[in-house]
Formats: sequence, structure tokens, C-alpha cells
Amino acid sequence: MQVEDTKKDFLIVGFGVVGLSLAKHLLDQNTSFDVIANLKPRASSVSGGLLNPVSLKRLKLAWNADLFHFYAVDFYSSFTQLLGQSYLQDKPIYRIFSSIEEQNLWFSQPESKPINKYLSSDLIDLAKVDNKFRSAKVIDSYLIRLRELISDFSNYLIGSSRFIQANFNYADLHLSDSCVKYNSRGYKHVIFADGYQVINNPFFNYLPIYGNKGEYLIVRCTDLSQDKIYKPSKFLIPLGQGLFKFGATYERDFTDDLPSASARLNLNKELEKFTTVDFEIVDQVSAIRPTSKDRLPISGQHPKHSSLFTLNAMGSRGIMSAPHLAKNLINSIKTNETIMDQVNVNRFTRKHFKSSPSLY
Repeated sequence: MQVEDTKKDFLIVGFGVVGLSLAKHLLDQNTSFDVIANLKPRASSVSGGLLNPVSLKRLKLAWNADLFHFYAVDFYSSFTQLLGQSYLQDKPIYRIFSSIEEQNLWFSQPESKPINKYLSSDLIDLAKVDNKFRSAKVIDSYLIRLRELISDFSNYLIGSSRFIQANFNYADLHLSDSCVKYNSRGYKHVIFADGYQVINNPFFNYLPIYGNKGEYLIVRCTDLSQDKIYKPSKFLIPLGQGLFKFGATYERDFTDDLPSASARLNLNKELEKFTTVDFEIVDQVSAIRPTSKDRLPISGQHPKHSSLFTLNAMGSRGIMSAPHLAKNLINSIKTNETIMDQVNVNRFTRKHFKSSPSLY
């Protein structure tokens, strides 16, 4: 097989929030790369797009929130100069209390607790929703227009000959001591950012990564404010032009990635309980989030093939964690920076990896 004379540094497989984060860091570092992806909507483009440091169900800080959150804000802001528009919107989340107990929990957080800086101390009355126990605001929450960002950034990379629009074919990947060959192109490193599709990846499908199906309703409700993100049982997220996204569900047992009638019914019932104004369901979307056995991301090098890497299992917090973890992985490859212990793929190697010399 003849390989092009010009060998690039990286091939990124997949272009959700992880692939996007990897590509942006490599672009900023003036490092050569290609992305290969089919751009079919997956978990990232279907997600709510929330950049929220607080777990509102348990009222705890998300894992590594202080490190990841503000880094992500700067990261998404940096696309404004590159692509000519802003994808980061300052949108407050209003936690709608369903009981006095929930309200008391919010306001009983000690001032010394790190979460306290993200919780407003003001009780708020919201109009046109069931708000009898009132609400309070999350400080420093944002909304990322991730679907538009993925589309615009992929078009930018296509225009600069860094994006291959195709399904990745593992049979076309050939490993040697000097480089990795994919079709007629050569690369020094391959990073798989393939999300739940890792189940079809012969190099990393040994990892304990599981699917979690999430579904949203897209509703039209012109009577509610587009300046707020509402959080009763689930998130009601403004999309503009009177549209909102309501969800998401978390389903471990599923047979496909298609919208389901049961999720539509349950989400509709929950939204009816919350709103006091009319709404119209205009669409329903779904996708499968990848999550690991211990619910932490997975990052690092293949145990046998030193040129292959993975960054996966972002769960529901990928928008916040992917930018920093992508930079950490790239720097580990280029400058031997240490991969964060809690996400290092090595934690699963001894128990889950079995070399298969007959295949790879």
C-alpha cells in the first residue's frame, strides 16, 4: 500500500464534543491532523448543551467542577474569534423546588462548602409555571449551542482539508512501527473519540463502557421566557423562537437509539404538571450517551498498540469535562504530561484487556 508522502501527526475518529475538543486543541497548537466522521447526529448534538457545575438532584458539585467548568467557558468562548460568532450563552438555571425540604437543603449549605459559590441565596417567584415552593438560581451556568458549533467547526475543517466525511472502516487501518496507515494516508497517532460506537471498535471494545439512552421533547411554548433554563424534575431549555427542549431521560435498558413512545408519554406528563400554559410537541430526539463502569471518563493509550488512544465515556457531563481532558490527553502524547489518575484507561487494563494476536 502506497502512503502519501506527508504524514500527519493525528487522526481523530469521531466528531462529537470530544472530537471537537481534540481538534480545536490541535489546531491551536499548530499540529497537523485529520478528523474522520460521518456527522450523523449522536449524543453530543442531541444533548441539552448545558454547562452546569452543580448536580441539582443531589445538590453536589459535579466531579472536578471547579477545574473543568471555567476551563470550558474559556474554551467555548475561543470559537468566537475562529468562526465569527458566539456559541456560549449566559443562561441562568432556575431550580424549581418541589417541597420545603428541597428549599431548606438549598439554603442550608455551609458557606465553607465549595458548592455554595454557585448557589444564589435569593428565593424567586417564577410566572407561568408550578412554582408554589418558589425557586433559586444557579450562578455561572451557561448554554452551549453545541449542534451549531459542531456543524460550523466541521465546515471550517472541511474547508481547510482536515475533515474526511465518511464512516471509519477498521479494516482500512494498518499498524506498523513507523506509522499508522489509513487508506492512503499516514499518521503518527490515532485518537478514537467514538462515543458509544466504541462497542464496534476492535481495539477498545474491551473497555467497560455502557450506553445510557437519553430522550428530549422539543416543544413550542411562546408564553415562557427564553432567558431562563427551568429545572423542575428535568430541564426545560430555551432554543429560540418559542421552542424549548425538555428532558432528558436516563434509560439503561434499550433496544435502539430511536425516540420511544413511552418516553414521549412520560415526558409529556411531567411537562404538563410543571407548566401552567399551553405547549405543543413539535419533535422528539434521542441518543445514547457512553458511560463507564465507575462513571468516570476514560483516557489514554492502548495497552498493546502505542500509537492508538481513546477518550470516551463522558456520560452526561461531556460538555464540561471534554475540553480539559482533551488537552490533557494531547499533552500526554506530545510532552509526556501525566494523564489524570481517575480517568486513566490503565485502571481497566488488568481486569478487562485480553490480547488477541489473531486479530490485532
